[in-house]
Amino acid sequence: MIDVIFKEVFSKSGFVVREEQESLSKHIYRNMLEHKILLSDIPVGLGKTHAYLVAAIVFNFFLKKNALHNRMPIVFTTSSIELQRAITQEDIPEISAQLLASGILKAPITYVLRKDKENYVRENRLRDYVNTLDPSKKRITEYTALKRLLSNGVIDLGEVNAISYL
Repeated sequence: MIDVIFKEVFSKSGFVVREEQESLSKHIYRNMLEHKILLSDIPVGLGKTHAYLVAAIVFNFFLKKNALHNRMPIVFTTSSIELQRAITQEDIPEISAQLLASGILKAPITYVLRKDKENYVRENRLRDYVNTLDPSKKRITEYTALKRLLSNGVIDLGEVNAISYL
């Protein structure tokens, strides 16, 4: 099924098929079947995200249920808020739409985004910080975004597009 997704579905959508990406996806899938932990050092630009998402989709949607496998959540952790956003707002919806259009899936892929405390900032600390800023020395888009955060009441950094992260 991984072959079909990469070579037929993705290529029809204009994606360039990369053998290394497909190979990585199969490797991830085999490790999932064997319930192994996989650590990989993969170069930038190989297409890791699509590789592990496809492996997870095939593992969870196409394995026949048996005593060793019941469909269950698959957890991905990311190194940044930007990567979370890309996976949940671009990659998963895009792959889901392609697999639905091809008839491989009958229902969209669902996901839950869990955020930890790194996504949030304490309101009093943010207010103190913003009050010390000189708007003339701060990029106006960032300053405005910080002020808007304070006025919204929910201080979720993942929802702020105008703030740069270190």
